Amino acid sequence: MIAFLLKEQENFKARKTRIRAGTRITVLVELTYLFFNALNVVITICEHADAFALTEIYYYS
Repeated sequence: MIAFLLKEQENFKARKTRIRAGTRITVLVELTYLFFNALNVVITICEHADAFALTEIYYYS
């Protein structure tokens, strides 16, 4: 009976560890997506704000 309870406790700890690792990976993936999406928004805003300089100033020099 005691061996069964110890094994069950080990399984619970292993399950908890796997869930924690999965949660960390999910958060990391989501934060990476949000960071690069925000970077894309900043670049797009810069392109729209100064489109003339991006196309004309360096094109003819």
